[in-house]
Amino acid sequence: MAGASTLPLRDFMVGTLLGSTPGILAMAVLGSQIAELARNASWSNMLLLVLAFLGWLGVCAGAQFMTTWLAGRR
Repeated sequence: MAGASTLPLRDFMVGTLLGSTPGILAMAVLGSQIAELARNASWSNMLLLVLAFLGWLGVCAGAQFMTTWLAGRR
C-alpha cells in the first residue's frame, strides 16, 4: 500500500503504527484475560475479562467515531 500512495513513507509508517497499536494492545489484553480465566476460573477473572472486552469495544467504537468525524471534516 505504501508504494501505491503519494504519502511519504515516514508518514505512512507513523500512521500505521499509531493506527495499529490500540487494537493490538486491546486484543493482547483480551487474550491474556481469556487464558487467565481458563487457568483460574473466578469471579474476579470473569470481571476482568468483561472489562477487557468492553475496552476492546471502546477502541473499536472510538476508531469508528474518529474515522467518521475525520471524513466529515473534509
